[in-house]
Amino acid sequence: MSSYALYLCPTEISLASSREASPTVEKHLTAVEQKGDWGGIIHMTLCSFAGSTMGDSKPINRTHKMHPGNITKVVNEILDANISEGKAFHITEDSWGRGKKNKSGNLFIFSVSKDCETLEEILKHVNKEELLPGENGEESLQPVLLNPKKTVSQLHVSFRTSSEPENDVDDIRKFLSFLNWRVCIAELPEDRTDGSDLQLMSIPQAKIGT
Repeated sequence: MSSYALYLCPTEISLASSREASPTVEKHLTAVEQKGDWGGIIHMTLCSFAGSTMGDSKPINRTHKMHPGNITKVVNEILDANISEGKAFHITEDSWGRGKKNKSGNLFIFSVSKDCETLEEILKHVNKEELLPGENGEESLQPVLLNPKKTVSQLHVSFRTSSEPENDVDDIRKFLSFLNWRVCIAELPEDRTDGSDLQLMSIPQAKIGT
C-alpha cells in the first residue's frame, strides 16, 4: 500500500525561471536534489504520509497508518474552491522568516512568518473534520487527514546545512518569493521510507487508491 501526503510545491515554470534569476541559490537546490530526501523536491508539507481509502473501502493491513478519512475529498474541495491549481500563488519575500537550523543541525528551515490569506484558506480544507468511525466502530468528529498542519507558521521549506544556506539568507528568501506555489499529492510507494522514490501528482490528474 502506498502512502500519500499533501504538498505545496512550486510550479515547474516558476522554479526554472527563479533558478535562472538566483544563481547563488542553485547550489542549495542542487544539494536537495542530489541528496534525494523528500524526492529531491522543494516543498512544504501539509500533512503526514499515510494510506488512503477510496469511498467505504478499508485498509487490508491495520498496522499501516491511514488518513482517518478520504484524502480525495480534501483534494477535490481545494480544486473546486479554485485556490491553487490553475491559480498558483506567490508568498511575498517579507512573509518568509530568515531561517534557522533544526534541533539536529542538519537542516536549515525557512518558515512562513506572516499570515497569508491563500495559505490560511488551504489549511481550512486540510484541517477539515468529519464524523468518522473509530476503532470501536462508533462515529466521532475527526480530522480527515493524518497530522494536518494547523497554522501558517508551521509551514516551511528545508535546505541541507551542508550547502551552508545561512550564508545566503536574503537570496533564498527572494528566490522563495519568486515561486508560484500549488497543491500537489505526494505518493510514497509501498515499503519505501527514504523518500527517494517519491512522486508528485498534480491535483486534476490525481487518482488515489489503496
